[in-house]
Amino acid sequence: MKKKITFFLVLSMFGLGLLTPVVGLAATEDKPETTTDKIEKTLDARYQQYKKDHPTNLTEKQLNRLKNLCTPAQAKTKQLTQVAVDKGDKRSKLYQQIVERVESLVAELKDYDGQAEISIVELEVKTTELKAKVDSFKLDISTYQVALNDLSSINCEEFTDTFKSALEEVREQKAGLVSSSDEIKQLINQSIKPELAKIKEALSEQTDSAGDKDNG
Repeated sequence: MKKKITFFLVLSMFGLGLLTPVVGLAATEDKPETTTDKIEKTLDARYQQYKKDHPTNLTEKQLNRLKNLCTPAQAKTKQLTQVAVDKGDKRSKLYQQIVERVESLVAELKDYDGQAEISIVELEVKTTELKAKVDSFKLDISTYQVALNDLSSINCEEFTDTFKSALEEVREQKAGLVSSSDEIKQLINQSIKPELAKIKEALSEQTDSAGDKDNG
């Protein structure tokens, strides 16, 4: 009975309502570069990769306009970079904590020896999927932070086309993070939480049934 009650309490206290989408965060020829590839490149190599991934075709008028705007934009980027780093790290830690909590519950449920009929197959599958998405998100956060620093480091008045390509890389990375965060939130709310609710209900029914027998 103690083990069954323990499970019930654990599942009752298990909350995943903390998630909100990330907002404000700030290869070879045959296949695209991976996130790790981009991080491990030297600064100049990354600049060349940005230009390859985001080619520019600016008119002279657009080029001159961007030259006038890029230095203030870089100053603002430097101010926002640390904010983006802090938010990204905080979000990564939150996701990692959720993964560890779910994995811990799965491990406990595997040891369950009560009479309630519970299945953790789907929960295990979704937990593995969640871990993969969170690992990818953490790596993408690192790439985004690298791209922000690269954007601030360019001599934008001299290499304006490179600045434009790096800016597009930052925008792409930011959009990808928002999308990844939404996918993680959806997986938790629409797949993992319902599975936990089923298990909680089964354990609750078993606890109630055992209580009725004791009273009888």
